[in-house]
Amino acid sequence: MGSTVGVFKDAEVKGLDDKEKLLLKEHILHHIQTSAQIRRIISENPKLLTGNSRIRKILRTKAGALHKRLKKK
Repeated sequence: MGSTVGVFKDAEVKGLDDKEKLLLKEHILHHIQTSAQIRRIISENPKLLTGNSRIRKILRTKAGALHKRLKKK
């Protein structure tokens, strides 16, 4: 899951079940589609996505709270 989205490492999502991983993935994809910051970076080079460290940092910031909540369960 972590490598699918490229935001969190596999070890970071290891404790999550499949539903929680899917929820986190959908949350991250939502931010990819709606974030003005990410859109600016992608418009400079459309071939980039989560392989870009700036995009990954933005997504980790936005999805971090959900990730922490899911890990506490």
